[in-house]
Amino acid sequence: MPDDVITPQDNAARAKDGPVRRHGPQPMDMHVYVTAFMLSAAAWPWARKPEYHDKVIGVLADLSAGMKQGLQDYQNAFHKAHRMQQHVIWQEGSTRLLLCPQKKPGRRPPVFLVPSLINRADVLDLDAGHSFTAFLMDRGFDVYTLDWGAPQDAETAFTIDDYILSRLNPALGFLQQKTGQASHVIGYCMGGTIAAGAISVLKDQKKLVRSLTLLAAPWDFHAGDALVKPRMHAYLANAEPVMLAKGVLPVDWIQMLFASIDPLFVFNKFRAFAAMDKNTDEARRFVIVEDWLNDGVNMTAPAARQALQEWYIDNQPFNGVWTIGKGLVDTALIEPPVLVVAATGDRLVCEASASAFASRHTTTITPDIGHIGMMASNRAIAEVWQPVADWLKQR
Repeated sequence: MPDDVITPQDNAARAKDGPVRRHGPQPMDMHVYVTAFMLSAAAWPWARKPEYHDKVIGVLADLSAGMKQGLQDYQNAFHKAHRMQQHVIWQEGSTRLLLCPQKKPGRRPPVFLVPSLINRADVLDLDAGHSFTAFLMDRGFDVYTLDWGAPQDAETAFTIDDYILSRLNPALGFLQQKTGQASHVIGYCMGGTIAAGAISVLKDQKKLVRSLTLLAAPWDFHAGDALVKPRMHAYLANAEPVMLAKGVLPVDWIQMLFASIDPLFVFNKFRAFAAMDKNTDEARRFVIVEDWLNDGVNMTAPAARQALQEWYIDNQPFNGVWTIGKGLVDTALIEPPVLVVAATGDRLVCEASASAFASRHTTTITPDIGHIGMMASNRAIAEVWQPVADWLKQR
């Protein structure tokens, strides 16, 4: 673990070097327009009444000014993430397997981290002093991270099946050959769904996988949202011309999809950031998480179509009809023990969706934390990281 843990005092000193200019949140035009539309719609019934008109205009101006200040503060923030150096030990196309080297090899079986396809793996090693990767290393595990990378020209035809069969599985096989041990596989968000499907159809499961941990991984894609199916139908229909033209689902379109879940989320969080003391760890982490969110990855069009149609519209994983290659994904076929972490405060993957995963040997915990909070919040260590580490040590 690096010894350059950053303190608020360090941040204040670094500010003298000047701000780092940012252009997020992406897509900026959409976030600003949606905020203006939602505020106007909420104010309309009152603004129509002459006696309230001027007061409503004043309230809207104050609210908008708060968001604007938060955006400016973020774009000019001096905070930068300090992460561990990682070595590439395997690569195929744009996908790499990364190792954080230690002075002494881990005493325990290796951990194989699987992030989402559409967000970079940096969230698993967020910053010096607050890193899930470093936390596991400190507890005796050698940690390997699957970095999917951004799709290159040769990969634009990749489906989710291709990512599993020609990237994840070979990397997992390489790790077994390198270490001589089966790995603890930990999948975060979409990475967890992919990892669970991959292991279900994998030969020699026990040789390659010691356990599976799913952090905020959706499984019942219709849980908690009765409108998800028609919304995804409409989204896919509108995204299709863009995917045909570009060969990918652009990251801005992915951001718009997430923003549709809570249209005022960006508005509220930047108003809150405007009020923060910028020399606190809370403000530092806000900036680093926001940088991560705005550094997403385009998704290949075939993989995007597959996820939208087969997962969100058809709900194939939960209905037991999802196939990978020639294999049917059946959670009953997963032999290693499984830990499901289904957060009660998760607005992207609700508790019911994540906890719907069930194998023969599943343990479920439900921390009161949010989706990104599993990696970024102050409570992540006590509510998620430590329980996960304790569970792994027993296996």
